[in-house]
Amino acid sequence: ANAYKKYVFDHWELDRQNIGSSNPTYIVMDRNHVLYAVFKPLYRLTLKVMYVDYQGNSVNIVSNYPVKIDDKTYYTNNSGYISLLLREGSHTINVLEQTTYWRHYYFYKYSDESTANPRTIDLDKDKTYTVYLIREHRIKVIYTEGGNVELDGNLVLNGTEKWYKYGKTIYLNAIPESNYNFDKWYLGDTVYSSDPNISWRVTRGARWKAVFVKKQVKLTYLGSNWYLMHEGLNVSLQYDGYYNISIRYFYVNATPVYHLLTNPTTFEDIYYSGNLTIYAPASLIHKGEIVNLPNPNIPRVVGGAYDGYYWLGICVGNPFSHNDISGFNDARNITYNIYNISAIFYNSSYSEEFRQTIVTSAYNLSLHAHYDRYGVNITLISEWRYKPPSDLNIPITYHKVDIALVCWDKREKILFKKPLGDYVLNDKLYTTVYLLHQDLTDRYWTYGSKLTIDYRWLSPTGKSLQFRPYGTTVLNTELICMVPYIIGNVSENPVIVHYWINPWLINRVKVIAVLWDNREYSWIFDRSDFTITINVDKTFKDIYWYFIPCDTDDFLLYVPPIKW
Repeated sequence: ANAYKKYVFDHWELDRQNIGSSNPTYIVMDRNHVLYAVFKPLYRLTLKVMYVDYQGNSVNIVSNYPVKIDDKTYYTNNSGYISLLLREGSHTINVLEQTTYWRHYYFYKYSDESTANPRTIDLDKDKTYTVYLIREHRIKVIYTEGGNVELDGNLVLNGTEKWYKYGKTIYLNAIPESNYNFDKWYLGDTVYSSDPNISWRVTRGARWKAVFVKKQVKLTYLGSNWYLMHEGLNVSLQYDGYYNISIRYFYVNATPVYHLLTNPTTFEDIYYSGNLTIYAPASLIHKGEIVNLPNPNIPRVVGGAYDGYYWLGICVGNPFSHNDISGFNDARNITYNIYNISAIFYNSSYSEEFRQTIVTSAYNLSLHAHYDRYGVNITLISEWRYKPPSDLNIPITYHKVDIALVCWDKREKILFKKPLGDYVLNDKLYTTVYLLHQDLTDRYWTYGSKLTIDYRWLSPTGKSLQFRPYGTTVLNTELICMVPYIIGNVSENPVIVHYWINPWLINRVKVIAVLWDNREYSWIFDRSDFTITINVDKTFKDIYWYFIPCDTDDFLLYVPPIKW
C-alpha cells in the first residue's frame, strides 16, 4: 500500500477485521474477501523554543535544545525550531532540562498558557506551540582576607554560589575591616571596579572576587607646580575616604581656586570658590583620562548647598571671568601676576594631609629661525611671563599640558600646528617646527604673508583647537620671500644676482650662497637694492644654487633656489 503525500499507511482490514500493519502483506484466497488499506492523515507539529527573563518576558530563541516527542528526543535547529510530520491522534511532548556549570534551562510554560510537562496533545490539524524556558545563571562570590561581602544586602560566606534568573540585578557590597581598605572587584580575571558598591545585571554566569589590602598610611607632599591661568590642577588622591579641601593663600588678593562641580541629575557644571568636603570612593582618576557620568568612582560633595554633586577637580581662576587677576608687590613696587596658593587635601579616614602648592603665570613667546639649503627650522621659545622674586625660591618647572602653538597666515589659514614643548633648556620651553622653502614658495609664491602665532588649548583627542589660554602672548610676525633675480643670462659669466628687500631688513639679514663648488659665500644686505656678482665655472651644469639666510629672530624668510 502506497500513501499519498501528507498521509501514512496505518493498517489492513480484511472482511472488517484488522489484520495488522505489515506492508506488504498476503492473504489466502479460500473464498471471496473484502480487503481495505486504511490510511491516516499526517499533520505538522511545530515547536519554537525561547527563554524568558526573570519577569517572564521573552528574550531569544534557544538552539540545540532537547525535547522528547513520543519518547524520541529531538533538538531545536539554529533558529530554535523543531518541526515534524506526525500521524493524526494523541502525542506526548516532554520538555527536558539542560544544565551546564554556569547555565541552567528548565520548562516554564507553553504559548497557550499550559504549564503541564509532560503534555499530551490531540493532533487533528497542523499545530504550532512556543515553549518558554526559564534561564538561570550561577553567581559565585569569593573574597580575600581583610573584609566581608554582602550579596543583595546579606552577608555571605566566602565561596557562596547562587542561581539567578536571566536579567535579574544583583547588588554587591565589599566591607573592609578596620585595618584594611577595599581595593577592587574582579569579574572573572578582569578588574571590574574600584567602587565597593556595585550592581550588575545577570546575563551570564560570573565569579566575583573582592580584594582587600592593608592600609598604608604616609604623609605626602605633592610639591610645587606652575600652572596657566584657568588650568585644572592635576592632583591625585591616593586613597578613598573623606577629604576636607581647603585653600591657603600666601598673599593678599591672590587668585581664587574654583571647584568644578556637576549636578548629578542635570549634569550642569557649577564653579564654586570655597572649602569643601568630598567623599572619594576610590583613588582620583588621573588627568587625561576620559570619564562618563554618572560614574560611581567620581568623588562627591558631602554636606552644604552642593551635597551629592560630582567633584571633578579644581582650577586656578574662574574660567568664565578674566577679572580675577591680581598679584603682589615686591620691594621695588613691581606687581607680579604670580599666585602662591596651597591646596590642602586632608583625608580624615587616615589622618593624612596632602599639600599641593600652586603658582600661576602665563606664557611669553619668542621666535628664532635657523636656515639650511632646503628649509627653515623654527624654534618657538616659551617661558613664564611672570617669574617669582628670587627670595621666594620657587622652582621654575614646566609640565605637560594640552596646548598647541598655532600659526595663522593672512588668510586665517593654519600654516603649522605643533603641540607645546619638545624640550626644556635654561628654564625655557622649546618647540621646533621645520618648513621647506619649496613648500612655502608653492603656497605663497613670492608674496609672503603676515603671520600670527598663539597658544591654543587642544581637545582631549589632540585634534581640534579650543580658546586661547588667558594671558598668553600672541606673536605677530611676517613671512618674507627673498627672491634672487638673475640679471641677464644665467649662462653668462659673471652671473649677476639682484635682491630687493624691505628697508627694515637692512643690516639685519645676511645671505649665504652655496654654488657649484659647494663652497659658501656670504653677503650682508646693507641696502634695500642689493646686487651680487658671481664668477662661475661653466663646466658645472644642472646644479642648484642655494641662497641661505642667516638666523633671524621674530620673523621668517624663505628663498627659492636657482638652477644653473
